[in-house]
Amino acid sequence: APPPPPPVVKVQDLLADDDGSIPFTNFNDLLDNTVLKVLRSNLKVLAIRSSVRPHMPLPFFNAPSFAEVFLPVVKELILPSLHGSRLLKELASSRDWSKPGEDGRLLGILQGGESRQNVILHQWDARWGHFSDESQSALRAKKKDDHIDKTPWPRFVTHGAKNDYISADQRHIWVLQSMLRWEAETMAEAWEQLSQMYIQEFNPPSKHDQARDGSFRDGICKWIERISRHGGEALAMKAFYECPKCDKMFMHKLTQTFGMEAQRKAAIPLLIEMLESLPK
Repeated sequence: APPPPPPVVKVQDLLADDDGSIPFTNFNDLLDNTVLKVLRSNLKVLAIRSSVRPHMPLPFFNAPSFAEVFLPVVKELILPSLHGSRLLKELASSRDWSKPGEDGRLLGILQGGESRQNVILHQWDARWGHFSDESQSALRAKKKDDHIDKTPWPRFVTHGAKNDYISADQRHIWVLQSMLRWEAETMAEAWEQLSQMYIQEFNPPSKHDQARDGSFRDGICKWIERISRHGGEALAMKAFYECPKCDKMFMHKLTQTFGMEAQRKAAIPLLIEMLESLPK
């Protein structure tokens, strides 16, 4: 018998325990809690609950255990740098953040887009960029050894090997930067819809409920285009590991909808990297 379809998971279940206001102690703690809450929520939505392809290691953003190493790294190596930023200090002093609802305002700033005025995202990107090989080599060339911090890559590699998933390294800096931009509610809504569409196409309760061929693939394409910074691709990879019918051939056909080879690599780099890494 074919493996059963994944259960439809409601938005409220995917985001359970992540609601409510964050108590205010000081601005830095409020910032830290907001950033960690966003990351934790996104990883929870993307986590694979039960893989139908256990012989294939998960990418780090789909691995349930990745939060165990990623969130401490953010807390220890990323957030202290944000606290020392002049622009973040100006933001901290720009208003009274202890008022009720200010945590929501801070979240709104964080998710307010890509403008240069978004000082949180600007500093977040800069700190991750500091850990790139190029940046580290430039500091060594300038003999600024006092500016060279330990990078998170050894911790990620060790944790990935221990928990059997594909760990993040400096090639994935752009993915780690994107993870703070994804909106967990949108991701959860997308996955609820996709899981419903999967059942309607491949495991309908009756012929009357049967969806047309290709509707699930079209749904994935819609969310890939709708969710910025490749968050839709991360959901597509979740489908590959959780949905029996989303095999290698299905994913190959999915990528074909994004144009020629060069266009696909630009539009869906995560999916292309995954397909190229699969056994022939």
